[in-house]
Amino acid sequence: MLPLKNYQERVLEQLDMFLESLKESHLEFEKIADSMGRESAIEIVNPPRRAWERLKNINALPSTTKDGETEIPDYVSRTAASGESIPHVCFQVPTGGGKTLLGVSALERIKQDTGFVLWIVPSKAIYEQTIKAFKNREHPYREALEKILGRRIKILEKNDRFTAQDIDNYLCIMLLMLPSANRQKGKEFLKIFRDSGQYRSFFPEEDDVVANDNLSKKHPDLEKNKISKVVK
Repeated sequence: MLPLKNYQERVLEQLDMFLESLKESHLEFEKIADSMGRESAIEIVNPPRRAWERLKNINALPSTTKDGETEIPDYVSRTAASGESIPHVCFQVPTGGGKTLLGVSALERIKQDTGFVLWIVPSKAIYEQTIKAFKNREHPYREALEKILGRRIKILEKNDRFTAQDIDNYLCIMLLMLPSANRQKGKEFLKIFRDSGQYRSFFPEEDDVVANDNLSKKHPDLEKNKISKVVK
């Protein structure tokens, strides 16, 4: 794996601290959910915010300078349609600071060896560089991924088919250019949001009313068929 520079090491050390603090906050959330229910837990505990504030209180987070004053910014919450919080962090590094290497290293810290990763890049040039590197088993980025995850990796592009079984057995990394997911043009304009039959393994059978109802409750933002009310 490519050697990390000092500032990259510092970035990843702070990510490690946030992940450890987030783990503690999630344990608090689950205890409240077990005793009072998930809806009550959502109102009481925002795990990412609590993790951030815990580190902020001990000055363990990077600071910014504004109008000559140094401060640690407040956490900006992201929430799913269900109301549950979505953890997120942002690495601020110089241009040419090795963002792809940091992304690969972050996957090691997250310890996610199966599942789905959406890897978004800003331009066609960076997309082509990254997809070429990830598919080449002799490239340092691919070697780093395989060192972390073994060979249980699938590199995907947006039109590639994958199944729930792939997600269960591999880490599926899908590369996407930012304009492909820019909803400002409207999701009807973008092919990525069009109804597709190639992902059926992720959804219940159409006549399984209970399973479809549970899916809708868990993910209320999923689009439904106007007639059958089944999730598309």
